[in-house]
Amino acid sequence: NFAEDLVKQIADFERLSINQNLCVAGDFNISLADDYYYTKFGRKALNRSFENLNIEVLTRNRQQCIDHIAVSKKFLGNASIKIVEWNYDKRLSDHKGIYADINVDTEQN
Repeated sequence: NFAEDLVKQIADFERLSINQNLCVAGDFNISLADDYYYTKFGRKALNRSFENLNIEVLTRNRQQCIDHIAVSKKFLGNASIKIVEWNYDKRLSDHKGIYADINVDTEQN
């Protein structure tokens, strides 16, 4: 059940983000940028959770994207971030591929 699983996932995010260095990546089953695939309840709950935990969803603005990468803002600092997608035609999987190239300036962070 999506609603029950989402509540459990959000509880995990809260428990695991205690030190403010958390990366959550995978199939969220929610598109955040468009109406591709989502529920209003799920999107609202997920956005509220990440806002409360000070977590940035790096893939938030990607169209037709339900696989996301979310990282604690404290960890990111002033990092430069490049998002790359592939498998647009979904021949390899029914999901697009996505990754984040995070370049952290260790002198500043």
